[in-house]
Formats: sequence, C-alpha cells, structure tokens
Amino acid sequence: MKKILSPKTPEKRLLDLEGSKVEYKRELTREVVKSVIGLMNADGGEIFIGIEDDGSICGVDDPDEVLLQVTSLLRDSIRPDALMFISCDPVVMDGKHVVRILVLKGTRKPYYLAAKGNRPEGVYVRRGAATIPASPDLIYELLRQTEGGDFESETALRQDLTFNALQEHFQRRGIDLTEESKRTLGIIGPQGSYTNLAMLLSDQCVHQIKIATFNGNDFDKISTRYEASGSVLSQLDVVFDILKRNQAIISNIRGLVRDDFETYPEVALREALVNAIVHRDYSYSGPIRIDIFSDRMEFMNFGRLMKGLTVDDIGFGLSELRNQKLAAIFYRLGYIEAYGTGLRSIQEKYRESMTKPSIEVSNNGFKLTLPKFVIEEFCEVNKKGGSGRKKMVGESRVSDHQPKSASDRFADFCNEHAEFTRQQLQDELGVSQTTANNLIRRRIDSGEIRKSRVGRFIKYEVLKQCSDQTSD
Repeated sequence: MKKILSPKTPEKRLLDLEGSKVEYKRELTREVVKSVIGLMNADGGEIFIGIEDDGSICGVDDPDEVLLQVTSLLRDSIRPDALMFISCDPVVMDGKHVVRILVLKGTRKPYYLAAKGNRPEGVYVRRGAATIPASPDLIYELLRQTEGGDFESETALRQDLTFNALQEHFQRRGIDLTEESKRTLGIIGPQGSYTNLAMLLSDQCVHQIKIATFNGNDFDKISTRYEASGSVLSQLDVVFDILKRNQAIISNIRGLVRDDFETYPEVALREALVNAIVHRDYSYSGPIRIDIFSDRMEFMNFGRLMKGLTVDDIGFGLSELRNQKLAAIFYRLGYIEAYGTGLRSIQEKYRESMTKPSIEVSNNGFKLTLPKFVIEEFCEVNKKGGSGRKKMVGESRVSDHQPKSASDRFADFCNEHAEFTRQQLQDELGVSQTTANNLIRRRIDSGEIRKSRVGRFIKYEVLKQCSDQTSD
C-alpha cells in the first residue's frame, strides 16, 4: 500500500484513504469481524488497527495483546473456518505500533457471523469503502461461486516457501523439478506467485496429521500421540512409517506350516492415508486425525462428499477429485495407481476377511474405519460348555506380535545384497530418508558395510554377514 506524507500535519503521517481493499480501525472492536467477512466474501484486502479513518497514525499500546485478541476473535466468530486465509502481524509506522490484518479472498463463500448464521444479518460484503450486509440474491450468488471454487489455484498466504521434501520425492522417481514444471503443475500461478498447492507441498505447510494410539477399543486409555507436519509428502512418509510400526502379524500354525497375516493389509493402510491427504478439504485449518485402537484404525479428515456423490457411489469406484492438482502430483509420483480406485482396492484386500471397512460421512467430514483383518480359518467353535459360540483364535491360540524392527529388517536386507544405494534401501524397507541414513551409519560404524563409491550416486558395499540389532 502506498504511503503519503501529508504537509498539513507534519507530526503525523497520513495514508491513502480507505477503499475497497483497505480499512482503518483506531482500535480493536468486534466490528473488525464484519470487515474481515466483507473482504473474504469479496476480493480480500488489508485492515490496519491503530490508524484513524482519515489515515493518521495513532498506534496501539500493546501490539502483541492485540494480535492475540484478533486471532481469538476471528477464530470464534467466523464460519466457515477462516484462519487459513488470514494473517496478522505488527508493523511500525512513523514510530508507532500498528497491527496489520491481511485477508485473502475465501474459497468457501459465503463467510458469516457464527452467531447469526448464513443469513443476510450474518453475511457481509465489501462495496467500495463500506462493509454492508449481503442481500439474499447475493448470498445465493456467493454459494454458486463456491461450487466452482478452486482452493489449489488461489495465491498462498505465504510466499517464502521452500521445497526440499518435494525435490527429494521427485528425485526418487528421477523427475526434474524445474521452474517451468512448477508452473505446469500449478505450484506457481499465472501471476508468478506460489499457490495454495505450493503451500501444501512446501516445507512450511500449515496443515498437520495427528495420530493417537489407545489401549483398548475406546478413547479411555490413550497410549501415545504423534504429530506430522511439513510438506504433505513428508507427512505421508512419516505417518505411513508410524502405521506400519503399529502393524501386527497374526500367525496360524497348522502342523509344520505357519501362515502369517498382517492385521491391516499394507495396501489398505497406504490407500487410506493417501485418500485422506488427497481428498481433504484444506480450506479447514484442523488436522487429519488417525486413531489406532486395539481392534481398528480410524482415518478422519475434513471434506464433505462432492456434490451429487453418495457413499454407495464411492463404494462402486465413482470419484470426483476435490484437489485435482495435488492428486495429479501424487499420481505422477506413483502414490496413486489410478483415480477412483483407492476404496475399491481397500475393499478387495478385505475380501477374505470376516471384518469389513466402513465409511461414515457428515456435513463437513469423512471417516474411514479399517478393522483388524480376520480370516475365517482363524475361527473355531468353542465347544466348552456346548455353547457352540464362535470365537477368534486370536483370543487364545493366535499370537499377535510386532514385526521385525527396521534394524533387523536391514540386517536381512544386507545379507541378501552385495551392494545397494540408500534409495534402494528406502524403497525395499519402506522407511524415510532419515531412518535409512541412521541405519546405514550404524552398520558403517560396526564395520559391516562401507561406502563403495562416492559420486553422484553413493553405493554401499556389504563386507560381512550382518547381525540383528535390538534398536532402530
């Protein structure tokens, strides 16, 4: 915003007059909520707290306190969730502290006062320098616009983004990530700015995945908590590794033959996680949640079913992508095999299980539940007392045990390869780059492997039989 020094008041600096994208507030009041809603329902803009209507700077006494109050006020007063499109920061103008609120155009219009609802008395729009209530016709038009809204293509709130994780994932596939390809993929928009798609893929991604494990089948006894942040691609690596660590193997011994089965098919875990990331509605600021119980895993993400689709439709494989550009990148990286087949792949993996996955939807959410895999052969008639009740062998004879640690699996890997690359190790063990580097370092320190070539591609030579190690 252009700042003008006025000769009429030498001790005060005057700014441009208020307009369609600029508003001044002498102090913080609840009226700022209406102004933010008006800008989000229009084309965005800026609000300055600590500046008079005529542009003279009066400042605020405690900018940090004002920032806290603004964030709390906007979080509690606006629906749908608006914080993704708002940033607040203190600035100094003419030696005085001012709070600047940057408001982007929203993608889930109309935004409205939580206490009033989606009605004319709750919806506001910016018209010139004024914030006015919206008419019923305008509310309808805003709703119509939202049906075609494209969150991925909107300009990101932050532009100081880095893409180390994205670069690494592209290198895994031998794909070059250039400025031109960023434009082609939609990471850089037509105006040369980073898009919300870029934000999701960047190391500064504001969205998270939260995982909780429970002792039992309900929420009473929580065991551990995890949080994954950064690029959605980094979150994919970290969370998938956590899910596999919480995987157990059930064994059925018949004579001399032992059959091992995963309690959760790995393909089902991958598809559930990828679907949660790709189909999530990122205009909400809340995290994806994964709850792991003794008998099931629940994957919950924001995002109603796309208009016209039902649960039965997606069960048949019908799909409409909410985040088309993000899905295209996941497809290019090989994390999606084919569009619309994720849930069908999960169902197919559970075809022989006595327990089946289930889907629940709400107005703004989606939950996929993966039960533990149960083979019919693992059930027997409990003849005690002549009740004839079927029970899971897992209750008595089938042993649930954790799979081998990454270190022990690495020992098996080394004993099967004369030499290897770090990427080969990552792919075959399904571990992150950090875990792979740690495993390699320990084996080098123990003298079991060594670097066999240093150059563009570093290889590791196995020197002797590798032994199991007890810790990762």
